[in-house]
Amino acid sequence: MLIPLQIHLVNRVAGIGMLDHARALAKPVAAATVMGVAAALSFYVVDPAGLLTIMALCGVAALIYAAIVATILPQYRKAVRQLVRV
Repeated sequence: MLIPLQIHLVNRVAGIGMLDHARALAKPVAAATVMGVAAALSFYVVDPAGLLTIMALCGVAALIYAAIVATILPQYRKAVRQLVRV
């Protein structure tokens, strides 16, 4: 309920509007959606019973998110390129 008020105040102080917020959040939210779907499908297929299996599947989901974010966000893409060069 407070998000519209926060966006209004940020717009008033810094000139960042609703569309700017939506653009900034669209790619990470899309990456999180893909990660969630991949995690749900992997949990459905594997049907884990042990804690280690659950932890492994969560780790795979986190790697999927990191890979997607590293490829779609330019600042992270640059950081990944620097890591690969080293």
